[in-house]
Amino acid sequence: MECDDARLRYIDGSKVTTPAGLLDQFDVLDNDESNVGRVEGIVVDPAERQVRYFVVKSHRALRARHYLMPLAPATIDAEHKALHVDVEPDDLDELVDGPAKAFPPFSDDDLIAALFSERTH
Repeated sequence: MECDDARLRYIDGSKVTTPAGLLDQFDVLDNDESNVGRVEGIVVDPAERQVRYFVVKSHRALRARHYLMPLAPATIDAEHKALHVDVEPDDLDELVDGPAKAFPPFSDDDLIAALFSERTH
C-alpha cells in the first residue's frame, strides 16, 4: 500500500462533521463486529478531491497503533456511530502503521488546490 505520496494531507476527525456527528466519535468494527479501534482522522489527496485512508487508533497487544485503513469498502452505521470495514482481524497486521503526524495537516492552500485544480483522473 502506497502511503508516502507527498500530496496527501491529514484532517483530524474532530473537524470532520457527518450527518451522524463528528468522525472522531466513530468506533471501527471489523467483519466479526469486533471493535478494531476508533477513527482518529482521514488522509486526503486535495488535488484529486479524494479521501485515501481512515486513520484508526487501535489498542492491540498493550500498545496503541495508528492504522491507515483504505477508504473502501466501508459503511457508516449512523445509529451506532460505527464504521464497518471489510477487514478480518488477522488483516490488521497487513495495514500500514501510520500515525497522523506522518502527513502534513490540511491547510488553506490545500483547500484552494481542492477547489480549483483539475483532477488528473
